[in-house]
Amino acid sequence: MGIPFENITDEHFDALFNTNVRGLIYASQEAIRYFGKQGGQIINLSSVVGNRPAPY
Repeated sequence: MGIPFENITDEHFDALFNTNVRGLIYASQEAIRYFGKQGGQIINLSSVVGNRPAPY
């Protein structure tokens, strides 16, 4: 997000949550339709933002 924690608004949080959580869930649900039938597996990865917090 690139902004200090105390400046995060509901809009910032919703955008982040929708991208990182809902996006993952919806993509995984769609992948299950294909990989599940063939015995495949889903490997979820996260972004590097967690390793680069906003400086204070």
